[in-house]
Amino acid sequence: MADWSRGEYERTAQQLEAAADVAVAALAPAEGERVLDVGCGTGNAALAAARAGAAVVGVDPARRLLEAARARAEREGFAGAEFVEGDALALPVEDGAFDAALSVFGVIFAAPPREAAAELVRAVRRGGRIVITTWRPEGPLHEARLLVRKAFGLPDETPVWGDPDALAGLFAPHPVDLSEERLAFMGPSPRDWVQAQLDQHPMWLEAGEALREHGTWDDLVARTLALFEVANEDPAAFRVTSRYLMATVRRGEAA
Repeated sequence: MADWSRGEYERTAQQLEAAADVAVAALAPAEGERVLDVGCGTGNAALAAARAGAAVVGVDPARRLLEAARARAEREGFAGAEFVEGDALALPVEDGAFDAALSVFGVIFAAPPREAAAELVRAVRRGGRIVITTWRPEGPLHEARLLVRKAFGLPDETPVWGDPDALAGLFAPHPVDLSEERLAFMGPSPRDWVQAQLDQHPMWLEAGEALREHGTWDDLVARTLALFEVANEDPAAFRVTSRYLMATVRRGEAA
């Protein structure tokens, strides 16, 4: 797993903020409810919930991103928001401590998935709810990830979080409602957007270090740029639209 403190993940987080707003709207936190944001990064979802009146706690393993989240909370006047270092597979919270939990493209990087899902369920009270967002295994962003795996000689991944049936199975027997959403990524041109990812995104930075040693980095970059040039939806600039699932889970009263 990448070290998410590296690079400038804040820039990627800005592009994901709209998805955090959609997730929080689905969660619909009530005034004073306790909400947990797992894989909180720079605090997009946690702060959106705080704006709705929730008491929020964000958990993430990347200290630098937690510092960024705390700074944002202070600037917005949410001094009571907590941001805690921790792992999605061993959340540093008590059983049933929260009314609701969120994870916006965060917990999907934890493995094994079933353990990560169980931790989310453990953290919320009976009758509580969970909202997560997860990428569908399709489109140019997914294809770029497959190019990286191929460059490392790794097999394609079996979809779990991004497959509706598999996702529902992770949270069984708790009921899961699914909707499909879309998020656009934009930039001045395909080349500019791809270069920004190579320069700033933690996963690309780590891939670059490893693949330069094997002499395969330049080929990967060329293939990635060609991929996004073909996928570009805006001839005057750059835009690609990715589909993602939003799952709303209700923890059973008896479970």
